[in-house]
Amino acid sequence: MSEAFRPSQSASTARFRASNPEHMDARRAAIVAATARVIVTNGVDSTRLADVAEEAGVSVGLIQHYFRTKDRLVLETFRASAEQSRDGWRRCVTEDDEPLVRIARLARFIVTDEDFDMAWGLWVEFYAASTRNRELRKHIHRIMNLWRTLFTECINDGIARGVLQSNGNVDDAVTRIVALTDGLAIQTLLGLYEMTVPMMESMILDAIADLFSVDRAALAKASQSMANPPLPA
Repeated sequence: MSEAFRPSQSASTARFRASNPEHMDARRAAIVAATARVIVTNGVDSTRLADVAEEAGVSVGLIQHYFRTKDRLVLETFRASAEQSRDGWRRCVTEDDEPLVRIARLARFIVTDEDFDMAWGLWVEFYAASTRNRELRKHIHRIMNLWRTLFTECINDGIARGVLQSNGNVDDAVTRIVALTDGLAIQTLLGLYEMTVPMMESMILDAIADLFSVDRAALAKASQSMANPPLPA
């Protein structure tokens, strides 16, 4: 139990910590992180505030104080996850990198995480919930459009530099890559067809090589050159 919840602390100290912005932000972040874990385990629809409270080690009342309703808590959890992904994607596409390195970094980021099941399990739950929640669907569209934009920029830069070749509509090709990524992630999560994370990354790179006439060996070399691939903060 943290100091903020020890019965022995003075009332004045408790009030100070309760109103301290840094403490409040840390508590909110802890609740959101706990919500993500519960969602992956139970699913969005079956997640209860009581489950989150138990996972976070706080009271239901405190969760309601910060977020009021479960819907707002779910939206905040998605927002936090989306911002983390957005920041990670942007770090992958720094202007100083060669096109193939930038593309390889994006592919590596897709499959690299401290906990693949946690990261992708959360996204799959958000995808499913967004079919029944219009507000969540708007956020899904926004973050996925950003992902497409970043990937498209990398592809167009590679084409402009003569490293990649356009065999048709770039937007259509990126749509195929995004669809492949989501499908492979689900297969990896479920263990279908003996799919693994390394196989998933390899298939994504193969698809990029085929769609844009890239030397697969050069793309593999760009991927292997990343000894320390960027990870979410």
